[in-house]
Amino acid sequence: MVCEQHFRKEDVLRETEYFDEKSDTLPRSPLQYPKLKERAIPMLVSDKCPPSLQPTMIVSRESPSKKRKRLEDKLVRKAQEASIGWLVV
Repeated sequence: MVCEQHFRKEDVLRETEYFDEKSDTLPRSPLQYPKLKERAIPMLVSDKCPPSLQPTMIVSRESPSKKRKRLEDKLVRKAQEASIGWLVV
């Protein structure tokens, strides 16, 4: 079972149509239960959804220069800790 509130209105089918050969018409009839169109994708998120079910926000990427600096600083700290470890005997 799927909550239709997460889908756009045009992705939810509420009626069906079929070709009637006798009358050469295309009658419509309401569906007892709404159905989703094929390949419908949930797009709408309610405020009532738990955080674990809400889409994650897109986080901007770290610039290459900032990443390089961060990694270099990390290596320098490791080297300093290793050199201090040799001095303490």
